[in-house]
Amino acid sequence: MSAPVIEVKNLNVRYKEVVKPTLKNISFSIKKGEVVLILGPSGSGKTTLARCLNGLIPHSYPADVNGYISVSGLDPRETPLHKLSLKVGTVLQNPENQFVGLTVEEDVAFGLENLLVPREKMIKIIDESLEKVGMLTYKHRSPHELSGGEKQKVAIAGILAMAPEIFIFDEPLANLDPMSADETLRIINMLNEKYNKTIIIIEHRFEEVLNNLTKLNRVILISSGSILYNGSPSSLIRDYSELLEKVGIRLPLYSEIIYKVKKEKGKLLDVPIPISLDDAVKIIKNAISHDSQAYSSQANNEYKRLSNEPVISLRNVSFEYPGGIRAVENVSFDIFPGESVALLGHNGAGKSTLALLMLGILKPTSGDVIINGLNTKETTVAQNAKNVGLVMQNPDHMLFQKTVELELEFGPKNLGYDKKTIETLVENALEITNLKKYRKWPPMALSFGQRKRVGLAAILSMNSKILLLDEPTAGQDWKHTRMFMTFIEKLIDRGYTLILITHDMNLALEYTERAIIMAKGRKVADGPTKEILSNDEVVSKSRLKPSTLITLSKRLGLPGYIYKISDFINLIN
Repeated sequence: MSAPVIEVKNLNVRYKEVVKPTLKNISFSIKKGEVVLILGPSGSGKTTLARCLNGLIPHSYPADVNGYISVSGLDPRETPLHKLSLKVGTVLQNPENQFVGLTVEEDVAFGLENLLVPREKMIKIIDESLEKVGMLTYKHRSPHELSGGEKQKVAIAGILAMAPEIFIFDEPLANLDPMSADETLRIINMLNEKYNKTIIIIEHRFEEVLNNLTKLNRVILISSGSILYNGSPSSLIRDYSELLEKVGIRLPLYSEIIYKVKKEKGKLLDVPIPISLDDAVKIIKNAISHDSQAYSSQANNEYKRLSNEPVISLRNVSFEYPGGIRAVENVSFDIFPGESVALLGHNGAGKSTLALLMLGILKPTSGDVIINGLNTKETTVAQNAKNVGLVMQNPDHMLFQKTVELELEFGPKNLGYDKKTIETLVENALEITNLKKYRKWPPMALSFGQRKRVGLAAILSMNSKILLLDEPTAGQDWKHTRMFMTFIEKLIDRGYTLILITHDMNLALEYTERAIIMAKGRKVADGPTKEILSNDEVVSKSRLKPSTLITLSKRLGLPGYIYKISDFINLIN
């Protein structure tokens, strides 16, 4: 029997200047060719574990490390990073952090140049690597001009060129639209099936990984720095659903329905929790109530329009970046007080550009953006900030203060709030985002998910009445997603307006009543979220994917308004 390609025994890790260990007594092994998902809530230690395997701890992140680690027969602590990179390659959740070249070709060449690979051989390896991920025709493009999915492919090609036997993917789906996420998972399948690469995926999106990977040997569940489960995905879902709920990881939605029916209604107790959509369809079809009309959520679908005067109005807006890149073309819509609106579309569709236009950071090339009756062409960004608060997709673009508390104080101070009001706003924001214990921490010492929450808290502390959230839950576990979105719902009930830019179709369905769909810079649909996301033509054109629950509803032949977990639970006798 061959030795494991990765073996970890009694691993303990404590970062410098941090009192408590981040990882505690971690032990596991991975065989060559296995595909393993490392699952866990934000801040549980998943990324720290990855850094131990790829050598970033202790070479780039100082920490006390005790225990045994072997990666392809090497101890990462004692192996130079350039040598270790030939054994293990890491694809980060934000691929921009890996780019060093001016073109795609230069970026893929970077590692090979450091290894002094001859030019002719290098060119061949670059072309082969880009071809494997479908990016050969982009070799002369700047990586920063590409969509999120394309950037991810270039990052994978850069690792492929080094020919490691182990690939670590750290939250690879966090910033991708649904179709790009599927394409990334298809590439991961190819790496494993065709080239027998050992795959470690660190990811929150359990359902997508489960449904799109051809092979998933094991799931390792980590919480608070300890391993709670190490076994098959099917056993995790069927036998440890309560554990997943407790630590804040969401079950696949079709599994969650049956789990909650068992827990809340005491029914279907003899039925195993389904691990696939097909299983769920069979179970629900047999258990469904005939009086499905009685459980309509239709009554909750009326727009909560508090006024006929829009708070945001876009009138024939177009925007062109320097160099002639047209990001938005002739877009018009009104958003009214108290509405919750999902702004959806593929990577590069123009959603983030629209967000910057609504904030006044960008001014339209043509057309007008009106915020609370004021044209952004005639107002400053600071004036707009009192009306619209933007949470950026990448929190690191927002954070620059020495502590979390100072980050939260910065906005309201610059908006002119008095000291007592600032204290109240900051305290409320820390409470809402569950960051009180980190108030004195440097933001960059936190995990990505935690930094994301700091970004959310910074906007909440500014008390803006229009909340523009650009992928606010990317990289977040379900517990913190639900906590934050529950608070957002309460704000909407108090008259706040929500614009949610997201790739999560289920999140859009659950928390918004209206959807505006963008594709290639143009608005292609605008209407009730449930109707828009039930339209196969619109979904396909926009590189989106049908929500799991809409797909389930259609498979069961249910009315179009049955699209929430609670609706399905109510349907079961």
